[in-house]
Amino acid sequence: MIFLFYQDIIFDKGGYKEETIKLRPSLYDIECFGAQGGTSYSYTNRDTYTKLKNGGPGSYAHAKIKVAYSNISLSVEIGAQGYTDSGGQPDGGDPAKYDTYPIKKPGGGGGSSRVSLGDIPLIVAAGGSGASITRDGSPGGGNNTCFYKERGNDNYFETSEKKYMTEDRNGGPGKKGLVII
Repeated sequence: MIFLFYQDIIFDKGGYKEETIKLRPSLYDIECFGAQGGTSYSYTNRDTYTKLKNGGPGSYAHAKIKVAYSNISLSVEIGAQGYTDSGGQPDGGDPAKYDTYPIKKPGGGGGSSRVSLGDIPLIVAAGGSGASITRDGSPGGGNNTCFYKERGNDNYFETSEKKYMTEDRNGGPGKKGLVII
């Protein structure tokens, strides 16, 4: 007798979320999307503001795991989008502060989304960078490609040429983080 178990658990929460799940013996695909970096704004007073630039998209990461013998507990963290006054949880960087009118506020970094077994990270998708006052944020990392800009050009280009990479990187979709198991 053969029993097949299929599980499609989608963690798609607005804002930071941390959960623990139990997986039965089986083969699992895990997909993680890091959260988008924060948008930059210009404030002329407390109630009047103008959007300047968009935060960079979070990265995408994919892994397969096999649970062989017994149930295991995994920790799932969903990254939050960066804000104009702070980075997105759990680990997005805070933006710089400005205090003269009109106040121009850059965006904070997006939070990463991750799945861990105890203290051992199994898969992590980085958040995107926050927007500066004059430029959109950069995409997060992953997948053996990267995005780069040429001087005098505001467009991003994707490449797998190693000369552009300090580490593997690639942008992913979505404002908030997402994990699919």
